[in-house]
Amino acid sequence: MLKVYIAKLEELLSDKLSYSYRNEISIMNKLYKIVKFSKYIDATLDTSILSLNSLSSLTSQINLSLASPGSVIAKKLSKLLSSCTKIKSPNKEKKEEETHTPKCDVEVSKTLSIQKGSKKLINDNQMCLQFLRQFKQDVLQTLFSSFEPADTNCLNQVSQDTITTVGQDVKENKTDESLNVNMLSKLDSTSSKQRNFVILESVPDSHVYKNSTSPNCPRLSARILKEINIFQSSLPSQIVVKTFEDRMDLLSVMIRGAKGTPYEYGLFFFDIQLPLSYPLVPPWLKYISYCSDRLNPNLYENGRVCVSLLGTWFGKEEETWNPNVSTLLQVLLSIQGLILVAEPYYNEEGLTKLKECNTDQEASRLYNEMVMVKMVQAMNKLYLSPNEVFREEIESHFKLYSRVFIERLEKWVKMSEYWNTHKNEVKKQFVEMVQEVFPEEQKSLPEFPLLPASLGFCISLKKSITNFRQSLNIF
Repeated sequence: MLKVYIAKLEELLSDKLSYSYRNEISIMNKLYKIVKFSKYIDATLDTSILSLNSLSSLTSQINLSLASPGSVIAKKLSKLLSSCTKIKSPNKEKKEEETHTPKCDVEVSKTLSIQKGSKKLINDNQMCLQFLRQFKQDVLQTLFSSFEPADTNCLNQVSQDTITTVGQDVKENKTDESLNVNMLSKLDSTSSKQRNFVILESVPDSHVYKNSTSPNCPRLSARILKEINIFQSSLPSQIVVKTFEDRMDLLSVMIRGAKGTPYEYGLFFFDIQLPLSYPLVPPWLKYISYCSDRLNPNLYENGRVCVSLLGTWFGKEEETWNPNVSTLLQVLLSIQGLILVAEPYYNEEGLTKLKECNTDQEASRLYNEMVMVKMVQAMNKLYLSPNEVFREEIESHFKLYSRVFIERLEKWVKMSEYWNTHKNEVKKQFVEMVQEVFPEEQKSLPEFPLLPASLGFCISLKKSITNFRQSLNIF
Protein backbone atom coordinates (compact mmCIF):
# COMPACT_ATOMS: atom_id res chain seq x y z
CA MET A 1 0.00 0.00 0.00
CA LEU A 2 2.72 2.46 1.00
CA LYS A 3 4.68 1.70 -2.21
CA VAL A 4 2.35 3.91 -4.19
CA TYR A 5 3.24 6.94 -2.13
CA ILE A 6 6.93 6.24 -1.65
CA ALA A 7 7.36 5.77 -5.41
CA LYS A 8 6.81 9.48 -5.97
CA LEU A 9 9.58 10.45 -3.58
CA GLU A 10 11.92 7.82 -5.04
CA GLU A 11 11.28 9.19 -8.52
CA LEU A 12 11.92 12.76 -7.45
CA LEU A 13 15.22 11.93 -5.82
CA SER A 14 16.47 9.42 -8.39
CA ASP A 15 15.79 11.87 -11.22
CA LYS A 16 17.81 14.51 -9.38
CA LEU A 17 15.24 17.21 -9.89
CA SER A 18 15.78 20.74 -8.67
CA TYR A 19 15.30 20.16 -5.01
CA SER A 20 16.11 22.56 -2.20
CA TYR A 21 17.46 21.52 1.19
CA ARG A 22 14.36 22.94 2.82
CA ASN A 23 12.09 20.69 0.74
CA GLU A 24 14.36 17.71 1.37
CA ILE A 25 14.25 18.18 5.11
CA SER A 26 10.47 18.64 5.29
CA ILE A 27 9.73 15.45 3.36
CA MET A 28 12.37 13.33 5.10
CA ASN A 29 11.30 14.54 8.52
CA LYS A 30 7.67 13.80 7.73
CA LEU A 31 8.55 10.26 6.67
CA TYR A 32 10.66 9.77 9.76
CA LYS A 33 7.78 10.81 12.00
CA ILE A 34 5.36 8.44 10.31
CA VAL A 35 7.75 5.48 10.45
CA LYS A 36 8.66 6.15 14.08
CA PHE A 37 5.06 6.42 15.19
CA SER A 38 4.01 3.38 13.16
CA LYS A 39 6.73 1.13 14.52
CA TYR A 40 5.99 2.12 18.09
CA ILE A 41 2.27 1.44 17.65
CA ASP A 42 3.03 -1.91 15.98
CA ALA A 43 5.37 -2.93 18.79
CA THR A 44 2.90 -1.84 21.45
CA LEU A 45 -0.28 -3.34 20.02
CA ASP A 46 1.24 -6.19 17.99
CA THR A 47 -0.21 -4.80 14.76
CA SER A 48 1.07 -3.95 11.30
CA ILE A 49 -0.21 -0.51 10.40
CA LEU A 50 2.20 0.14 7.58
CA SER A 51 4.36 -2.13 5.46
CA LEU A 52 7.80 -0.79 6.39
CA ASN A 53 9.49 -3.07 3.87
CA SER A 54 8.30 -0.72 1.17
CA LEU A 55 10.39 2.00 2.78
CA SER A 56 13.59 -0.02 3.11
CA SER A 57 14.82 0.77 -0.40
CA LEU A 58 14.19 4.48 0.03
CA THR A 59 17.40 5.40 1.86
CA SER A 60 19.53 3.59 -0.68
CA GLN A 61 18.15 5.82 -3.42
CA ILE A 62 18.69 9.02 -1.49
CA ASN A 63 22.15 10.34 -2.37
CA LEU A 64 22.70 12.86 0.39
CA SER A 65 26.07 14.42 1.14
CA LEU A 66 27.35 14.67 4.70
CA ALA A 67 26.88 18.40 4.49
CA SER A 68 23.23 18.06 3.61
CA PRO A 69 20.79 19.02 6.38
CA GLY A 70 18.70 15.98 5.46
CA SER A 71 21.53 13.54 6.14
CA VAL A 72 20.71 13.47 9.84
CA ILE A 73 17.20 12.28 9.11
CA ALA A 74 18.40 9.86 6.41
CA LYS A 75 20.66 8.14 8.93
CA LYS A 76 17.85 7.99 11.44
CA LEU A 77 15.56 6.42 8.84
CA SER A 78 18.18 3.83 7.90
CA LYS A 79 18.60 2.86 11.51
CA LEU A 80 14.87 2.82 12.15
CA LEU A 81 14.17 0.63 9.12
CA SER A 82 16.75 -2.01 10.05
CA SER A 83 15.23 -5.21 11.39
CA CYS A 84 17.37 -5.21 14.52
CA THR A 85 16.20 -1.80 15.68
CA LYS A 86 14.28 -1.92 18.93
CA ILE A 87 11.45 0.47 19.50
CA LYS A 88 11.73 2.20 22.83
CA SER A 89 9.06 3.96 24.74
CA PRO A 90 8.91 7.72 24.16
CA ASN A 91 10.12 8.50 27.67
CA LYS A 92 13.25 6.36 27.47
CA GLU A 93 14.26 7.40 24.00
CA LYS A 94 13.82 11.05 24.77
CA LYS A 95 16.75 10.95 27.20
CA GLU A 96 19.06 9.14 24.76
CA GLU A 97 18.51 11.28 21.65
CA GLU A 98 20.98 13.99 20.74
CA THR A 99 19.86 17.59 20.88
CA HIS A 100 19.97 18.01 17.09
CA THR A 101 17.77 14.98 16.43
CA PRO A 102 14.16 15.70 15.45
CA LYS A 103 11.82 14.97 18.31
CA CYS A 104 9.59 12.42 16.57
CA ASP A 105 8.30 10.55 19.61
CA VAL A 106 4.64 11.13 20.22
CA GLU A 107 2.48 11.02 23.27
CA VAL A 108 0.84 7.78 22.26
CA SER A 109 -0.34 7.31 25.80
CA LYS A 110 -2.65 10.32 25.45
CA THR A 111 -4.19 9.09 22.22
CA LEU A 112 -4.69 5.47 23.25
CA SER A 113 -5.47 6.17 26.88
CA ILE A 114 -2.55 4.00 28.01
CA GLN A 115 -1.51 4.59 31.58
CA LYS A 116 2.20 4.72 32.28
CA GLY A 117 3.56 1.41 33.54
CA SER A 118 0.35 -0.45 32.85
CA LYS A 119 0.47 -3.56 30.69
CA LYS A 120 -3.22 -3.37 30.01
CA LEU A 121 -3.44 -1.32 26.81
CA ILE A 122 -6.86 -1.53 25.19
CA ASN A 123 -9.64 -3.92 26.12
CA ASP A 124 -12.07 -2.75 23.51
CA ASN A 125 -10.99 -4.28 20.17
CA GLN A 126 -13.48 -2.20 18.22
CA MET A 127 -12.06 1.03 19.59
CA CYS A 128 -8.56 -0.13 18.73
CA LEU A 129 -9.49 -1.02 15.17
CA GLN A 130 -11.24 2.30 14.71
CA PHE A 131 -8.18 4.18 15.89
CA LEU A 132 -5.82 2.24 13.62
CA ARG A 133 -8.00 2.75 10.57
CA GLN A 134 -8.25 6.48 11.25
CA PHE A 135 -4.51 6.71 11.74
CA LYS A 136 -3.91 4.79 8.52
CA GLN A 137 -6.15 7.18 6.59
CA ASP A 138 -4.41 10.20 8.10
CA VAL A 139 -0.97 8.82 7.24
CA LEU A 140 -1.98 8.52 3.59
CA GLN A 141 -3.26 12.08 3.47
CA THR A 142 -0.13 13.29 5.24
CA LEU A 143 2.00 11.64 2.59
CA PHE A 144 -0.03 13.36 -0.14
CA SER A 145 0.85 16.73 1.33
CA SER A 146 4.56 15.88 1.23
CA PHE A 147 5.00 14.82 -2.37
CA GLU A 148 4.78 18.08 -4.28
CA PRO A 149 8.14 19.90 -4.06
CA ALA A 150 6.92 22.45 -6.59
CA ASP A 151 4.08 23.40 -4.27
CA THR A 152 5.88 25.92 -2.07
CA ASN A 153 2.78 26.71 0.00
CA CYS A 154 2.35 23.07 0.94
CA LEU A 155 6.05 22.63 1.71
CA ASN A 156 6.24 25.77 3.77
CA GLN A 157 3.25 24.63 5.79
CA VAL A 158 4.97 21.31 6.49
CA SER A 159 8.36 22.79 7.19
CA GLN A 160 7.14 25.40 9.67
CA ASP A 161 6.48 22.67 12.22
CA THR A 162 9.83 20.96 11.86
CA ILE A 163 12.57 23.27 10.58
CA THR A 164 14.29 26.32 12.04
CA THR A 165 16.82 27.51 9.45
CA VAL A 166 18.44 25.87 6.43
CA GLY A 167 21.95 24.53 7.12
CA GLN A 168 21.41 24.17 10.88
CA ASP A 169 20.73 20.95 12.73
CA VAL A 170 17.08 19.96 12.48
CA LYS A 171 15.19 20.66 15.68
CA GLU A 172 11.60 20.14 16.71
CA ASN A 173 9.60 23.21 17.62
CA LYS A 174 9.03 23.09 21.38
CA THR A 175 5.51 24.36 21.02
CA ASP A 176 4.59 21.65 18.54
CA GLU A 177 2.03 19.15 19.72
CA SER A 178 2.48 15.39 19.46
CA LEU A 179 2.50 14.01 15.90
CA ASN A 180 -0.75 12.15 16.25
CA VAL A 181 -2.79 14.93 17.84
CA ASN A 182 -1.38 17.64 15.58
CA MET A 183 -1.73 15.60 12.39
CA LEU A 184 -5.23 14.35 13.14
CA SER A 185 -6.55 17.82 13.96
CA LYS A 186 -5.16 19.31 10.74
CA LEU A 187 -6.35 16.48 8.54
CA ASP A 188 -9.77 16.36 10.14
CA SER A 189 -10.34 19.98 9.13
CA THR A 190 -9.10 19.21 5.61
CA SER A 191 -11.10 16.02 5.17
CA SER A 192 -14.29 17.69 6.38
CA LYS A 193 -14.04 20.03 3.39
CA GLN A 194 -13.25 17.19 0.99
CA ARG A 195 -15.92 14.64 1.82
CA ASN A 196 -16.40 14.05 -1.89
CA PHE A 197 -12.97 12.40 -2.18
CA VAL A 198 -12.51 9.27 -0.07
CA ILE A 199 -9.94 6.47 0.19
CA LEU A 200 -11.50 3.11 1.09
CA GLU A 201 -9.63 0.08 2.40
CA SER A 202 -10.27 -2.37 -0.42
CA VAL A 203 -11.90 -2.50 -3.82
CA PRO A 204 -15.30 -4.27 -3.78
CA ASP A 205 -16.04 -7.34 -5.89
CA SER A 206 -18.65 -5.33 -7.79
CA HIS A 207 -16.04 -3.03 -9.35
CA VAL A 208 -15.89 -3.57 -13.12
CA TYR A 209 -12.08 -3.74 -13.12
CA LYS A 210 -11.70 -5.71 -9.88
CA ASN A 211 -10.13 -8.73 -11.61
CA SER A 212 -7.78 -6.74 -13.82
CA THR A 213 -4.03 -6.87 -13.32
CA SER A 214 -2.71 -4.39 -10.81
CA PRO A 215 0.12 -2.39 -12.44
CA ASN A 216 3.34 -1.90 -10.50
CA CYS A 217 5.01 1.12 -12.03
CA PRO A 218 6.59 4.10 -10.23
CA ARG A 219 5.69 6.41 -13.09
CA LEU A 220 2.01 5.44 -12.88
CA SER A 221 2.10 5.71 -9.08
CA ALA A 222 3.42 9.23 -9.34
CA ARG A 223 0.69 10.17 -11.80
CA ILE A 224 -1.99 8.66 -9.55
CA LEU A 225 -0.78 10.91 -6.74
CA LYS A 226 -1.03 13.89 -9.05
CA GLU A 227 -4.64 13.01 -9.92
CA ILE A 228 -5.49 12.59 -6.25
CA ASN A 229 -3.99 15.97 -5.40
CA ILE A 230 -6.16 17.52 -8.13
CA PHE A 231 -9.25 15.84 -6.69
CA GLN A 232 -8.46 17.05 -3.20
CA SER A 233 -8.16 20.66 -4.32
CA SER A 234 -10.57 21.00 -7.27
CA LEU A 235 -13.29 18.34 -7.14
CA PRO A 236 -16.75 20.00 -7.34
CA SER A 237 -19.39 19.08 -4.78
CA GLN A 238 -21.58 17.37 -7.41
CA ILE A 239 -18.93 14.73 -8.06
CA VAL A 240 -17.85 12.11 -5.49
CA VAL A 241 -14.71 10.05 -6.14
CA LYS A 242 -13.50 7.05 -4.15
CA THR A 243 -10.32 5.05 -4.56
CA PHE A 244 -8.92 2.05 -2.71
CA GLU A 245 -5.80 1.44 -0.65
CA ASP A 246 -5.16 -1.98 -2.18
CA ARG A 247 -5.77 -0.78 -5.76
CA MET A 248 -4.99 2.89 -6.19
CA ASP A 249 -5.28 2.48 -9.96
CA LEU A 250 -9.03 1.84 -9.58
CA LEU A 251 -11.67 4.46 -8.80
CA SER A 252 -15.43 4.69 -8.48
CA VAL A 253 -17.29 7.89 -9.28
CA MET A 254 -20.76 9.21 -8.53
CA ILE A 255 -22.03 12.27 -10.41
CA ARG A 256 -25.17 14.14 -9.39
CA GLY A 257 -27.32 15.47 -12.21
CA ALA A 258 -27.07 19.21 -12.69
CA LYS A 259 -29.89 21.62 -11.88
CA GLY A 260 -31.92 22.77 -14.88
CA THR A 261 -31.55 19.47 -16.75
CA PRO A 262 -33.75 16.37 -16.98
CA TYR A 263 -31.03 14.62 -14.95
CA GLU A 264 -31.54 16.76 -11.86
CA TYR A 265 -31.92 14.61 -8.71
CA GLY A 266 -30.40 11.70 -10.63
CA LEU A 267 -27.25 9.80 -9.66
CA PHE A 268 -24.81 8.41 -12.21
CA PHE A 269 -22.04 5.92 -11.50
CA PHE A 270 -18.79 5.05 -13.21
CA ASP A 271 -15.94 2.60 -12.56
CA ILE A 272 -12.48 3.65 -13.71
CA GLN A 273 -9.07 2.09 -14.14
CA LEU A 274 -5.86 3.97 -14.86
CA PRO A 275 -3.97 1.59 -17.19
CA LEU A 276 -0.25 0.93 -17.04
CA SER A 277 0.41 3.30 -19.95
CA TYR A 278 -1.62 6.14 -18.39
CA PRO A 279 -1.46 9.10 -19.07
CA LEU A 280 -0.11 8.27 -22.53
CA VAL A 281 -3.55 6.77 -23.13
CA PRO A 282 -6.90 7.89 -21.65
CA PRO A 283 -8.34 6.18 -18.55
CA TRP A 284 -10.63 3.19 -18.93
CA LEU A 285 -14.14 4.10 -17.86
CA LYS A 286 -17.41 2.18 -17.60
CA TYR A 287 -20.87 3.58 -16.96
CA ILE A 288 -23.01 1.60 -14.49
CA SER A 289 -26.51 1.60 -15.99
CA TYR A 290 -29.65 1.25 -13.86
CA CYS A 291 -32.22 1.24 -16.64
CA SER A 292 -32.91 -0.57 -19.88
CA ASP A 293 -31.65 1.03 -23.08
CA ARG A 294 -30.16 4.54 -22.94
CA LEU A 295 -31.21 7.67 -21.07
CA ASN A 296 -28.51 9.65 -22.86
CA PRO A 297 -26.99 9.33 -26.35
CA ASN A 298 -23.48 9.13 -24.84
CA LEU A 299 -24.18 6.61 -22.06
CA TYR A 300 -24.80 3.05 -23.21
CA GLU A 301 -26.44 0.25 -21.30
CA ASN A 302 -23.34 -1.92 -21.80
CA GLY A 303 -21.20 0.70 -20.02
CA ARG A 304 -19.73 2.48 -23.03
CA VAL A 305 -19.18 6.22 -22.50
CA CYS A 306 -18.88 8.34 -25.63
CA VAL A 307 -16.77 11.41 -24.97
CA SER A 308 -13.99 12.89 -27.07
CA LEU A 309 -11.47 12.91 -24.20
CA LEU A 310 -11.70 9.12 -24.01
CA GLY A 311 -11.34 8.71 -27.76
CA THR A 312 -14.81 7.18 -27.99
CA TRP A 313 -16.46 10.18 -29.66
CA PHE A 314 -15.67 12.64 -32.42
CA GLY A 315 -14.02 15.85 -31.36
CA LYS A 316 -11.65 18.57 -32.38
CA GLU A 317 -7.96 18.07 -31.72
CA GLU A 318 -8.05 20.30 -28.66
CA GLU A 319 -10.96 18.24 -27.28
CA THR A 320 -9.14 14.90 -27.44
CA TRP A 321 -6.84 13.37 -24.84
CA ASN A 322 -3.49 15.10 -24.44
CA PRO A 323 -1.05 13.24 -22.12
CA ASN A 324 0.65 16.49 -21.19
CA VAL A 325 -2.37 18.44 -20.00
CA SER A 326 -5.43 16.16 -19.77
CA THR A 327 -6.53 14.85 -16.38
CA LEU A 328 -9.13 12.48 -15.01
CA LEU A 329 -11.01 15.41 -13.50
CA GLN A 330 -11.43 16.88 -16.99
CA VAL A 331 -13.09 13.64 -18.09
CA LEU A 332 -15.55 13.77 -15.19
CA LEU A 333 -16.34 17.42 -15.80
CA SER A 334 -16.96 16.64 -19.48
CA ILE A 335 -19.49 13.99 -18.48
CA GLN A 336 -21.20 16.34 -16.07
CA GLY A 337 -21.17 19.44 -18.26
CA LEU A 338 -21.26 18.12 -21.84
CA ILE A 339 -23.24 14.88 -21.55
CA LEU A 340 -25.76 15.37 -18.73
CA VAL A 341 -27.19 18.51 -20.31
CA ALA A 342 -30.59 20.17 -20.68
CA GLU A 343 -31.12 18.91 -24.24
CA PRO A 344 -29.27 15.61 -24.63
CA TYR A 345 -31.04 14.92 -27.93
CA TYR A 346 -28.52 17.16 -29.70
CA ASN A 347 -25.66 15.00 -28.39
CA GLU A 348 -26.59 12.44 -31.03
CA GLU A 349 -24.10 12.24 -33.87
CA GLY A 350 -24.79 14.86 -36.54
CA LEU A 351 -27.43 16.76 -34.54
CA THR A 352 -25.23 19.36 -32.87
CA LYS A 353 -25.61 21.82 -35.74
CA LEU A 354 -29.40 21.54 -35.52
CA LYS A 355 -29.28 22.99 -32.02
CA GLU A 356 -27.30 25.95 -33.33
CA CYS A 357 -30.00 26.48 -35.96
CA ASN A 358 -32.71 26.15 -33.29
CA THR A 359 -34.45 23.39 -35.26
CA ASP A 360 -35.89 20.01 -34.34
CA GLN A 361 -37.10 21.39 -31.01
CA GLU A 362 -40.06 19.02 -30.78
CA ALA A 363 -37.76 16.03 -31.21
CA SER A 364 -35.61 17.37 -28.38
CA ARG A 365 -38.66 17.76 -26.14
CA LEU A 366 -39.85 14.23 -26.91
CA TYR A 367 -36.38 12.89 -26.11
CA ASN A 368 -36.60 14.58 -22.70
CA GLU A 369 -39.91 12.82 -22.11
CA MET A 370 -38.14 9.51 -22.59
CA VAL A 371 -35.32 10.64 -20.30
CA MET A 372 -37.71 11.48 -17.46
CA VAL A 373 -39.38 8.06 -17.63
CA LYS A 374 -35.98 6.33 -17.69
CA MET A 375 -34.83 8.49 -14.79
CA VAL A 376 -37.66 7.32 -12.56
CA GLN A 377 -37.05 3.70 -13.54
CA ALA A 378 -33.32 4.05 -12.88
CA MET A 379 -33.85 5.71 -9.50
CA ASN A 380 -36.27 2.96 -8.49
CA LYS A 381 -33.75 0.26 -9.38
CA LEU A 382 -30.96 2.14 -7.66
CA TYR A 383 -32.99 2.40 -4.47
CA LEU A 384 -33.67 -1.34 -4.50
CA SER A 385 -30.08 -2.28 -5.44
CA PRO A 386 -27.78 0.56 -4.35
CA ASN A 387 -24.21 0.82 -5.56
CA GLU A 388 -22.06 -0.82 -2.90
CA VAL A 389 -19.34 1.84 -2.89
CA PHE A 390 -21.77 4.75 -2.51
CA ARG A 391 -24.44 3.18 -0.32
CA GLU A 392 -24.23 5.89 2.32
CA GLU A 393 -24.44 8.72 -0.21
CA ILE A 394 -27.35 7.04 -1.99
CA GLU A 395 -29.36 6.60 1.20
CA SER A 396 -28.78 10.23 2.13
CA HIS A 397 -29.77 11.35 -1.36
CA PHE A 398 -33.08 9.53 -1.28
CA LYS A 399 -33.91 10.85 2.17
CA LEU A 400 -33.36 14.39 0.99
CA TYR A 401 -34.71 14.38 -2.56
CA SER A 402 -36.95 11.40 -3.35
CA ARG A 403 -40.17 13.07 -2.23
CA VAL A 404 -39.22 16.38 -3.90
CA PHE A 405 -38.38 14.52 -7.12
CA ILE A 406 -41.70 12.66 -7.21
CA GLU A 407 -43.88 15.62 -6.30
CA ARG A 408 -42.29 17.77 -8.98
CA LEU A 409 -42.97 15.11 -11.64
CA GLU A 410 -46.56 14.74 -10.50
CA LYS A 411 -47.09 18.49 -10.87
CA TRP A 412 -45.81 18.30 -14.43
CA VAL A 413 -48.15 15.43 -15.20
CA LYS A 414 -51.08 17.30 -13.71
CA MET A 415 -50.41 20.42 -15.80
CA SER A 416 -49.84 18.40 -18.99
CA GLU A 417 -53.02 16.35 -18.56
CA TYR A 418 -55.05 19.51 -18.04
CA TRP A 419 -53.52 21.07 -21.14
CA ASN A 420 -54.15 18.03 -23.32
CA THR A 421 -57.76 17.90 -22.17
CA HIS A 422 -58.61 21.62 -22.39
CA LYS A 423 -56.17 23.12 -24.89
CA ASN A 424 -58.89 23.62 -27.50
CA GLU A 425 -61.04 25.44 -24.97
CA VAL A 426 -58.30 27.51 -23.36
CA LYS A 427 -56.96 28.95 -26.62
CA LYS A 428 -53.88 30.20 -24.86
CA GLN A 429 -50.24 29.32 -24.76
CA PHE A 430 -49.22 26.70 -22.22
CA VAL A 431 -47.36 29.14 -19.97
CA GLU A 432 -50.35 31.49 -19.94
CA MET A 433 -52.60 28.58 -19.02
CA VAL A 434 -50.33 27.67 -16.10
CA GLN A 435 -50.36 31.25 -14.85
CA GLU A 436 -54.14 31.26 -14.87
CA VAL A 437 -55.01 27.73 -13.74
CA PHE A 438 -51.93 26.73 -11.71
CA PRO A 439 -50.50 30.04 -10.48
CA GLU A 440 -48.84 28.40 -7.47
CA GLU A 441 -46.97 25.96 -9.73
CA GLN A 442 -45.23 28.48 -11.97
CA LYS A 443 -41.94 28.15 -10.11
CA SER A 444 -41.95 24.38 -10.59
CA LEU A 445 -41.91 24.56 -14.38
CA PRO A 446 -38.82 22.82 -15.85
CA GLU A 447 -35.96 24.89 -17.20
CA PHE A 448 -35.52 22.47 -20.12
CA PRO A 449 -37.89 21.60 -23.00
CA LEU A 450 -40.55 19.17 -21.71
CA LEU A 451 -43.97 20.73 -21.13
CA PRO A 452 -46.64 20.43 -22.21
CA ALA A 453 -45.93 16.69 -22.26
CA SER A 454 -47.83 14.17 -24.36
CA LEU A 455 -50.58 11.95 -22.97
CA GLY A 456 -48.43 8.90 -23.66
CA PHE A 457 -45.69 10.36 -21.50
CA CYS A 458 -48.15 11.11 -18.69
CA ILE A 459 -49.41 7.52 -18.70
CA SER A 460 -45.91 5.98 -18.70
CA LEU A 461 -44.58 8.37 -16.09
CA LYS A 462 -47.51 7.85 -13.72
CA LYS A 463 -46.94 4.10 -13.87
CA SER A 464 -43.23 4.49 -13.14
CA ILE A 465 -43.94 6.90 -10.27
CA THR A 466 -46.40 4.45 -8.73
CA ASN A 467 -43.74 1.70 -8.75
CA PHE A 468 -41.20 4.10 -7.30
CA ARG A 469 -43.56 5.19 -4.52
CA GLN A 470 -44.20 1.57 -3.61
CA SER A 471 -40.47 0.89 -3.36
CA LEU A 472 -39.99 3.96 -1.17
CA ASN A 473 -43.12 3.17 0.81
CA ILE A 474 -44.44 6.67 0.10
CA PHE A 475 -48.18 6.89 -0.48
